[in-house]
Amino acid sequence: MALINLKDLLAHAHQNKYAVGTFNVVSLDFTDHILAAVVESNSPVIMQIAEVHFAYLNLEDIAPTLISAAKKVNIPICINLDHEKSLRTMVRAIRAGFTSIMYDGSEHPLSENINETSEVVKIAHSVGVSVEGDIGDVGG
Repeated sequence: MALINLKDLLAHAHQNKYAVGTFNVVSLDFTDHILAAVVESNSPVIMQIAEVHFAYLNLEDIAPTLISAAKKVNIPICINLDHEKSLRTMVRAIRAGFTSIMYDGSEHPLSENINETSEVVKIAHSVGVSVEGDIGDVGG
């Protein structure tokens, strides 16, 4: 099954009553361990990076590695860009093969956030990429 977008993965999880683990991949060493656990447990997973991780890795370098690894197992895997604020970076992730992005417009007034999220959705959905939006702040 390999790559799946977040919307479809969470719908399947809800329907079949299971939780989905999410792991930040901040180095390629993480990938092998995450996938070994996925295979051992036969459990779908979300592997994600966020712009704050770009100090440790390059989006265009890690995406092919994550996608290639995901395609080697017959278990649903979502590759997610987490808490992104830049449309340019979201488009880079979509072009690199990410199956899901999370747009974080929480710093904007609600109406502006909704409008910007709608634009992101139009772009992402046109190529089958799911979008999660952030309207609040969880702190930290």
